[in-house]
Amino acid sequence: MSIDRLSLSAINQAAALGTAGSGSLVGAAAKAIAVDVLGRLGSQYLAPGHVGSSEPYPLAQWAEGLGGQLGATPLETLELEGALGALAGALASDMAALADGRTLDRLDDALAAASQPGPPDSASSLARSFENLAAHIAQAH
Repeated sequence: MSIDRLSLSAINQAAALGTAGSGSLVGAAAKAIAVDVLGRLGSQYLAPGHVGSSEPYPLAQWAEGLGGQLGATPLETLELEGALGALAGALASDMAALADGRTLDRLDDALAAASQPGPPDSASSLARSFENLAAHIAQAH
């Protein structure tokens, strides 16, 4: 089984359509990151003899794309990159440590708990949202 990685264009489309809850941009981006993280880990551990991807997560590209939507400064883009890294790390740690198949459920719970009335108003508030999601997922351990 293979999971196709979602690109930043998928994040943008979901945000534009408002298909992800809890502030469409936050939810769409978090779910796209989760699918990428889980797809990498799944292919690494489920496919016999498969080594997995040695490429790093494209955090800088994700941060630039998301920051561009919000008019982020270079410093805010770096802040976003760090928060995206924290979320990717929390998701990977959750899947590896708990291995119960409920990582996406925990992400949905975190998104519901964070329920924002609308999209983030700045790149810094988006970064805080990602950091809060990462903390919520990490607390499940």
